[in-house]
Amino acid sequence: SQLNDIVSLRDLLCFLKDTYNIAEINYQGLRKIVKKFDKKYYAIHGIGTGNGAELLSTSLLPELYSSTLYFGRMTLKMAINTLRLLIEEMASTSSISDSTSGGSDDGSRNDDSTVNMSNNTTIDDQLRQQQGFMIGLDAHDQQLHKTETTEKTMTLPILIPPKGLQQKLSKPLTTKKEKIIRKVSKHPHSYHGQDPDQDDLEGEVVVNNKRANEILWLNDVVKNIPKSELKHIVAHRGFHTSQGRSDYRPLENSLSAFETAWSAGIRLCECDIALTKDEKLVLAHDEDFNRLALDKSSAYSNLKVSELTFKELIALTLKNGVRAPLLKDVLSSANAIGPEAKLIIEIKPGNSEAAMALARLLRKYPELMVHVDVIMSFDLWSMHSLCAELRRHFPHLVDDNGSNDFASSFLRRPKSTSVLGSSPGQYSFLMEPSKRERSDSLIAYNTSQELSLPKLMLLTVADQPENRFELCVDCSDYSPVDGWLRSTYTSLDGVYVRFQPDMLLPEGKAALQKLTEKYTVGIWGKAGEDPDDQRTIHYLVEECGVSFINTDLPRTF
Repeated sequence: SQLNDIVSLRDLLCFLKDTYNIAEINYQGLRKIVKKFDKKYYAIHGIGTGNGAELLSTSLLPELYSSTLYFGRMTLKMAINTLRLLIEEMASTSSISDSTSGGSDDGSRNDDSTVNMSNNTTIDDQLRQQQGFMIGLDAHDQQLHKTETTEKTMTLPILIPPKGLQQKLSKPLTTKKEKIIRKVSKHPHSYHGQDPDQDDLEGEVVVNNKRANEILWLNDVVKNIPKSELKHIVAHRGFHTSQGRSDYRPLENSLSAFETAWSAGIRLCECDIALTKDEKLVLAHDEDFNRLALDKSSAYSNLKVSELTFKELIALTLKNGVRAPLLKDVLSSANAIGPEAKLIIEIKPGNSEAAMALARLLRKYPELMVHVDVIMSFDLWSMHSLCAELRRHFPHLVDDNGSNDFASSFLRRPKSTSVLGSSPGQYSFLMEPSKRERSDSLIAYNTSQELSLPKLMLLTVADQPENRFELCVDCSDYSPVDGWLRSTYTSLDGVYVRFQPDMLLPEGKAALQKLTEKYTVGIWGKAGEDPDDQRTIHYLVEECGVSFINTDLPRTF
């Protein structure tokens, strides 16, 4: 019942967030309209002309700030953050009670990233599932199924439909979808209704051989890379193909893509994250999964990730036959492989909620932070907000020359306009933190292992920006970087710039060396446009001092 309560609270959280978004749009819209009117009016008529005109904002903005809309936003904000705390507390309590009462041998648990759907199934659901399964079975199979069901659980009664309904159910389905399935089933190479023939088996062998050859190639390549350079190589979206295929390499941003790279000896992998509607951090590069979905006609594949719940995400199968992994799934695999397996996480622009959710995840599971080497984004505001949030959660990890003034100044930092992305810390008085030692972690964490905050880096472009959030910097002049990375209360660790051919020239090399002496620097490139080979990596690492270099590991590597 407690798991059902958690699911209900998550549904309520989604509803409150939708309501808040509507209120926020209306509030900000009214406020900006008033200010823009004043700005344009006085640009035409001038200020101090003696015409007796008053600022519209002097009369309307006080009304807005004292309205139900304004205070309703604040109430919703408090409710959302309180719900987050409550869900987290209930999930932890449920996990601990499961572990103390026996639990499973493998140490698995139901936390806020996994919901045991079988516990949420009602008796009515079981009846409907059993009836749907029993239709179409002969008498012997029905009796066999009933016997197997009785051995596991109680025997559920089979409701016999009326005679007229029985006749309708006994008729073959004639929908358009069924006609297509029957047509495909008659194909000589179809798996529907018959065993695969020799051609199908040979095709499977060919695909498996391709996959095995790719892994062998990767292992050979990694063995020949000097260790001094290997630690700077970043497998872009894991070991994958840039065409989004999954027939001879793992699918991009999939669990197998990262596990294959880490197991081969590549220390760093880059991934992209997005936030689902019920606040699960999932790996996704695009706004939706249409490009990677197995069934592109699926309604879920055409929805934005932010519009999907975790339950809907589970139902969305990708080309590799599984769903998109949660960030916590990937970090758990990294922990199992070893401390050298690390992620470089990219947060998509305009997704400050994902940045704050990432901060909450690392706060709840600090042991996972060992496997997060870099967090980066094109969104400068999100990165500075994340910096403030992480340092507020981990003040003991803030190294500021022994001064606490810097850490305490975060309490006075400007608040984000995305209230939903803000931390529940300012409302922590509403719920007492748990005094008990957390024993529900999936990960065996060595407390003696030294923790450190991930490096926070800004992504930039080298060409004319295509989007308003992108910041452009050329290797001929890196001076704008200082102003971007430093703010009043926060500072970023470095910058991730795009590769430019001028970096290979003496002038570009000197500018890049100067930048790497001051900040942590990473290099990214576009597949098919920028060089992606060991020679370029050797030059950037050994001669320019670059710390991170993205690669798609092409066959020409």
